[in-house]
Amino acid sequence: MVREVKWTKYLWLSLLSFGAFMLEYLSIFVIEVTFLHIDIQNDTMQQRSIHCIIMVFMWAIFIGILLFFSRKYYHFH
Repeated sequence: MVREVKWTKYLWLSLLSFGAFMLEYLSIFVIEVTFLHIDIQNDTMQQRSIHCIIMVFMWAIFIGILLFFSRKYYHFH
């Protein structure tokens, strides 16, 4: 059985994916500057590594949310 998928479903998924790119700014300007007190202009190798580790966890969580959202609401498999 072939079902036609509306273009708005793809639009919402693409907007959610674009929002994931904003996670980088959230990580840099909110988490690292506010909570970790890291000066982003003078990053050391250790601070860059911490940034990468934070981004890995944030991307993993976001990908899980995106997969759950697309399966539950749009029945994409």
